[in-house]
Parts: sequence; C-alpha cells; structure tokens
Amino acid sequence: MPPPRPLWLDHGTDPADARYAHVLLPGAARDEVARRAEDPGWLRVLANDASLQAVEVPDIGLTAAALWRPGSAGGLTVSRPAAVLLRRQGRTATLCVSGPTRTGESVELEWDQPVREVPDAPDPVEILATRPRLRLRVTPGEACVTHVCEAALSR
Repeated sequence: MPPPRPLWLDHGTDPADARYAHVLLPGAARDEVARRAEDPGWLRVLANDASLQAVEVPDIGLTAAALWRPGSAGGLTVSRPAAVLLRRQGRTATLCVSGPTRTGESVELEWDQPVREVPDAPDPVEILATRPRLRLRVTPGEACVTHVCEAALSR
C-alpha cells in the first residue's frame, strides 16, 4: 500500500490560475480510499474553474455540476447559475436542480438526451421538450430548495 498523502496543498501566498480537486469519501474504509486512489478512471473531472465545477462517475451513472454562470458540462447546459445532480439508472434518470444564488430566477436546463416522458416533476419544473433532448425550466425560489424530477429514457 502506498504511504498516505498529506491532506493539504501548499499553494503559496498568492496563487494565480492555480487548480486542484479533492474528493470526499465519507464512511469509506482505508482500503476503499486506497483502491480509489489507485484507479484514476473511476471519477472524471469534467470542469474545474471559477465558474464551473463538474464531475462524472460513469460506473453509477452520476454527473454532478455546480455552474456559477450560464454554461455546459457533461451533456448539461444551463441558462443561469444552477447546481445539478443527474443519476441514470437503467431506463430512468433522476435530475435534481437548485438555484445556489437564491435569486429565485428561472433557469432553463438542457440535457443532451432524448427522453420518452417526465412522469414525475414538481410544480416549479416546467417540461419544455423531451426530444431531441430534454429541456426544462426550473423556478427554484429563493430558499435554494432542490427540485427533483424523474425521466423515462428513450434508449
């Protein structure tokens, strides 16, 4: 087993364009952490800059993104700042969306995936299109509530 790595990064007093990423594995045993450290492909960092952080864990169909301005990552595009968690399981997907800036302004979200239907969505989620890609308008409110909707996948 490799020696443990320090949990700090000496980035100096005034770093410019410095980047790093860390992963939290709550409840993971030491051997699980070591296994993940030896397998860099289990998680992909899709974006990591001042306006967008996004990761993908392909084995469990998970994409998570914090977009602080309009942008795209992992097949997801938003018109305003949003926090998005997407989980694909078999022929369904769960989308969780919130407005981290707490302005209450609607955000349009597009997922580059056609869906057959969206059978379960709360009132703040309006379905704009299901094909050729899923398009939603979410009015998150000012409390940063997460809105969850289920989608039945076309393929």
